[in-house]
Amino acid sequence: MKILEYQTKRILKVNGVPVPIGKVANNPEEVNDIATKIKGAVVLKAQVLVNSRADIGGIRFAKDAEEARNISEDLFGAHFDEKINRKVLVEEVVPIQKEFYLGFLIEKVSRQNVLLFSRNAHIHPETIYDVRDDSVLKVPISPMAGITDEILKYVLASAGLLQQEAGELKNIIHKLYKVFIDFDAELVEFSPLVVKKSGGFAVLDARLVVDEYAILRQERLMAIVEDVDETDGFLEKKAKKLDLSYIHLDGNIGVISNGAGLAMYTMDKIVKEGGRPANFMSLGRGFCVDSLRKGLEILQSDSDISGILINIFCCGVAGADVAKTIIQANQEKNNTLPIIVRFGGDDLKGVEHLFSSTGVIYTDSMKDGIQKIVGIVEKVADGDT
Repeated sequence: MKILEYQTKRILKVNGVPVPIGKVANNPEEVNDIATKIKGAVVLKAQVLVNSRADIGGIRFAKDAEEARNISEDLFGAHFDEKINRKVLVEEVVPIQKEFYLGFLIEKVSRQNVLLFSRNAHIHPETIYDVRDDSVLKVPISPMAGITDEILKYVLASAGLLQQEAGELKNIIHKLYKVFIDFDAELVEFSPLVVKKSGGFAVLDARLVVDEYAILRQERLMAIVEDVDETDGFLEKKAKKLDLSYIHLDGNIGVISNGAGLAMYTMDKIVKEGGRPANFMSLGRGFCVDSLRKGLEILQSDSDISGILINIFCCGVAGADVAKTIIQANQEKNNTLPIIVRFGGDDLKGVEHLFSSTGVIYTDSMKDGIQKIVGIVEKVADGDT
């Protein structure tokens, strides 16, 4: 599970690691307000889980609040490697004296915790595993001993810091390792960690990847980070907790079916009609209305979805009961996503009438339902609503 930068920095700040003055914004007006309070030049950073944001226009600088607001209008809703940006982190611009790379990871081959440090602040992730690259210190850490004085001396010897700076770096290393352990991280890194011209350290960019199998016990993580639906892999964890068979994909049409075969068939037909499924979701052949409600909750949490197709074969449950569940869940969530429903089966009496005047479109034809949802989502993508 990958955590967005602003969420990672919230965790770091709570744990005493120095980060620049800043705040996340949801729209250009908030950008203007935050930049006004910071005063002076600011950096605007798109909050998307992609590599090299600066190279693709995801990091921009502004001299004042007015320019920041104008620039942010291009960042909100922008696509970066097919991911839509919905938030912008606004931070003070930090004059830099020295730059470093600092991180911890679980080394894949030895399965050891490893401290990483380099005076080359901007390291490509693949470089970390290159044994021929001696610019990065790779120090194994005993889980029993933790960060020892010997490890700190080894790192500081290569850092070239003044005595006071060395003491601050020691504290940061200890605090970062605590975050690494406490949050079941697979990787946490600062790239760069800088010494400011005014003195002291600051983490300008940070990355945190949490072990997906440990996420359900990470209540502190869920409490500290907001908008957890935007973190990579969170929906799968949420679905697993709800006992749903779910796989997230890079499309924009949410799909709910009962039975893996029907789910796969539905997804194939969507692709043939020119659409892109956003997920695989099977409620199981013996599904109940409660599992359907939970499935809708998952899809309505996915910000990439522009429309939902529910393709259900009603066997052992009345179509009217399934219809009422969809209508009620749709109303409870105040859902604005278009929903197409197609039912198959025997007990479908009165189903079409139930959906009338609800905003949910019903059809008894699979082909018609798929064509409708693909067409609707295309119009949304074109801005024709």
